[in-house]
Amino acid sequence: MFCRAILSEAKWELDMILKLEHPDHDGSFYAAANYKDNVIYIEDTLKKNSDYNTPSECDLRSHKSTAESAAVLAHAYLVYRDIPAYAVFAQTCLAASVRAFDWATDPKNEQHPSIGAANRTYTFTDAELERDLFWAAGSLYRAARAAGQDSGKYEQYLIDNCMSENNQTALTGSSVGYSHKGRSFLGFWYYLYQNDSPAPELTKAFSGFEAWRKRTLKYNNWSTTFPNWGYWWGSNRHLEIDAMTLMMGSMVTGDGSVPQEVRASMQSAFNYILGVNPVSYCYVSGEGENSVRNIYSGIYTNLAKLDPYRCPDGYVTEGSNYYNARDLSKFDGKCYIDSDGEYTTNENTIYGNASMLFLTAAMIANTRSSGDVNADGVLDVRDAVMLQKWLLHENSAKLTEAHAADLNGDQIVDVFDLGLLKRELTSR
Repeated sequence: MFCRAILSEAKWELDMILKLEHPDHDGSFYAAANYKDNVIYIEDTLKKNSDYNTPSECDLRSHKSTAESAAVLAHAYLVYRDIPAYAVFAQTCLAASVRAFDWATDPKNEQHPSIGAANRTYTFTDAELERDLFWAAGSLYRAARAAGQDSGKYEQYLIDNCMSENNQTALTGSSVGYSHKGRSFLGFWYYLYQNDSPAPELTKAFSGFEAWRKRTLKYNNWSTTFPNWGYWWGSNRHLEIDAMTLMMGSMVTGDGSVPQEVRASMQSAFNYILGVNPVSYCYVSGEGENSVRNIYSGIYTNLAKLDPYRCPDGYVTEGSNYYNARDLSKFDGKCYIDSDGEYTTNENTIYGNASMLFLTAAMIANTRSSGDVNADGVLDVRDAVMLQKWLLHENSAKLTEAHAADLNGDQIVDVFDLGLLKRELTSR
């Protein structure tokens, strides 16, 4: 089975999330942790400057953080459960997810919509929490089914809340994907994906996606389907997620096929990040001749500054932001500067890199041919020869694209895949 290094990196992040659960393991999660003098500690007060002498201002847990933890950890179970080395970890994630959802939906637990933590204030609205809970319910529905557990209460939660105004916002013009007022889209997607017998209430509730897709595909902003009014903080991330929302929604609509215009929107978004944009910058550091060379980062600007100064390759910047950096340009798409001192346009973030990684993976899947194990873009006898040599453990044989060799999709590359590849070639 395949277990890429990225899964080990993701587990490092997930382990940190698990540590943010209350020590009693009651399912509640803190909003954030801080770091000082080589010590990571939880901050959980009502205000940034609160002391620990007032009981009502201490040990506060966030409903929003708890709901989001439930959603993420349920998905983590789906990712890791079939990897033997991570099987126990997967079960740990699922158990924590179940506890988190139960805590967040228990009306007896007091809400704290504003919590001071990690030198800032974390706030949320009722609308944001409702969307996050819908996402969590969808994620848990799919995880529970995969684990052979009862998924009924999560399905019922989705049915009861699918037509609420806040959750339907994901399918309106004010949403540019599942990151902006559209988080409930993920709840729908988790429920509908690979579901052969979805509840009619949820199918009907998601029917608005086709209108959203049609509206979104009409945008033409540097050949992307991202609106020109969307250049706010993290515009690159929103643009990437906009393309991914089009793709994912199409996968659970109609016959599940992804229309060519949606595939084209993915390519345009990818091209935009790599340099086809108003400032002609590749927004991924170290990629191409005119890529960003500075990242606003406490690590690479201060704590671990490299000598000579340089930004490591692979960071994705936030992008143009006319809401907070209008002084940089009178043109919305040019409100960007390549500086390690400009956090409004050039900060590096985990979710920013993650959304680009998702888009990149989708692009690879969109262009890769099953069976093209040497990744030359052509399916021919050379692929069969390469796969056969690899199965025979010849030292010179390397699978450039190992996943393309798994033709039957069982996550194991073996002689059965070779047989399918030869059959495909002889049938041509």
